[in-house]
Amino acid sequence: MVPRTIDKAEDDPVGQDAKIPLPTIFLGIKRLASIGEADEKEVVSKIITMDEDDKDLMVNFVSAVILGSKLTTEVTHQSIKGSNKKSAHPGYEKHDALAISMGQDSLGSIATALASFNRLKRESGDDYIGGLLVIDELDVGFHPHAIDRLVQALKLYANRLELQIIATTHSPRLIEAVHPQGSGNEKAPDAVVYLLDTKHPRLAEDQSLAAILDDMAQRQVETDNPKPRKPMLCVYFEDPEGAQFCDALVPSAKRTALGRKYGVQIKLIPLGVGGSNLIKLPENDPIFKDRVLIVDADTTIPRKAAERGNTIKLPCAKGAGGTDRSPENTIKKFLRSVAEASAGPLHDALLRFSVTNPSSDKVLTSFFSDDTGYSNQREASKSWWGVHWKKMQVWGVIREWAACHKTEVEAFTRAFELAVSNTSKRLK
Repeated sequence: MVPRTIDKAEDDPVGQDAKIPLPTIFLGIKRLASIGEADEKEVVSKIITMDEDDKDLMVNFVSAVILGSKLTTEVTHQSIKGSNKKSAHPGYEKHDALAISMGQDSLGSIATALASFNRLKRESGDDYIGGLLVIDELDVGFHPHAIDRLVQALKLYANRLELQIIATTHSPRLIEAVHPQGSGNEKAPDAVVYLLDTKHPRLAEDQSLAAILDDMAQRQVETDNPKPRKPMLCVYFEDPEGAQFCDALVPSAKRTALGRKYGVQIKLIPLGVGGSNLIKLPENDPIFKDRVLIVDADTTIPRKAAERGNTIKLPCAKGAGGTDRSPENTIKKFLRSVAEASAGPLHDALLRFSVTNPSSDKVLTSFFSDDTGYSNQREASKSWWGVHWKKMQVWGVIREWAACHKTEVEAFTRAFELAVSNTSKRLK
């Protein structure tokens, strides 16, 4: 949405109604009207011409959901006179397109929609902006064992065609297939939004998979001594790199122990804001006084912010200055120093890396094979961190940095606990 107060430029694609044009296809329940049950005189069925790429997409999509189907690229278009029922289907070797089941009919409609976006992307070129596919009652007509494959196929083509797919369902099996706590991937952007109460629909407070399935079955989970939920203590960082650095220094088990001690649940959240802006948030919104704020070591914390007791810095090497104090450059410098050291604590750290036959050559090859490893420029360092983060975890790089900087890490751990203690009191 674009505010109406902004003057519209002559070449602005956004219309006067302030809505950005987005290619959208809606597949309603009318797609499920059965061709087989309609009067033959009212049915129109004909072979249509399509681009080979679109035909192949339809065949591949349907084959991925219905295993063992022998399909052809002879696409049939079907409609029922006097209704909005229109669909297209790839050919089936063993039966006529008029004999398809309700699930196959629905699948053909979805495949047609995907082929339409595929054509739009091909013909629009660089002007293609993706699209929105909305499907009512996505699960209708599908066997439970096909639902997992349907979800996986939709994810594949959503990424390929830059689509957001929104679907409604009453199927526990479909919800489980999409939900991050079910068959879904916790790191994927997919989500389930669950509404409850037929007479007064509202968003369910507990969106966990177990709570959703219990509500769908109207099961009331009783406990002899129900435990009250601990308040959530959010810990905000400038960026993902800061959150990952802290996560390695104060791992989940230690945070859980702190949470039990102070009666809270601790959650790390990167905000994507500069350190000075992060520190100022409580001045603009009092809710941020009830959050722990952790900035990079190169950010100055004013006295007023320090007095709130909820703002601390990430650690860095003693004596570091300037950009060397960011988490990214702190670890870069550590790895370069480890590769150069021939004895002492840094060389010992090299030998403790969790890889086979650790060596200075392996450090340089693994972490400094391109120019971003030698630049302290902010964006280059962030890019370097993102590329090498998984490898740093496998090697135990931050573990060894902490071992070489025990004083700084212990000071940070104490400050972290003090900030949790100060802030958790305001949540109760």
